[in-house]
Amino acid sequence: MSRETVLRQYVDQIKKDYDYVLLDCRPSLGMLVINALSASDYILIPVQAEYFAAENMTELVNTVHNIKRQINPKLKIGGVFMTMANETNFRKDIVASVKTAYGKHLPIMQTVIPATVRLAEISTADHSIFKHEPKGRAAEAYRTLVKEVMDIGEKQRSKPSDISR
Repeated sequence: MSRETVLRQYVDQIKKDYDYVLLDCRPSLGMLVINALSASDYILIPVQAEYFAAENMTELVNTVHNIKRQINPKLKIGGVFMTMANETNFRKDIVASVKTAYGKHLPIMQTVIPATVRLAEISTADHSIFKHEPKGRAAEAYRTLVKEVMDIGEKQRSKPSDISR
């Protein structure tokens, strides 16, 4: 077992008991993220609606391709979604630039997670947005994102297997 696949050993033991196993990682390319990528079938990429965050997405996409080639051939990018988005023209420009730059090669989710005070508040709390403000804009956006991800997952599951002859 290599250090890049430690987490995969644990996930492999439990995944038969679940429909989905979500691994949420900090925005870095350290060993924890590499372990999460080696243990995953799909990755969802949150991108802050800011210029540099969108520009730095290329590094993550390249890392995903390297992990796929060297460690985890099953790994796919399931989608990209925008976070911390204000209702401004600048945000719309960033979303449009991400779609232009990556939309032909990666699925860009329709759901956009808004920047809200409530999300900032829970970053130091020990509970989710669903408990903190269950009927707020952010909670509703995350519910919509979950539905969008599950719909994509169902479509993937219903595709026939790609079995080589």
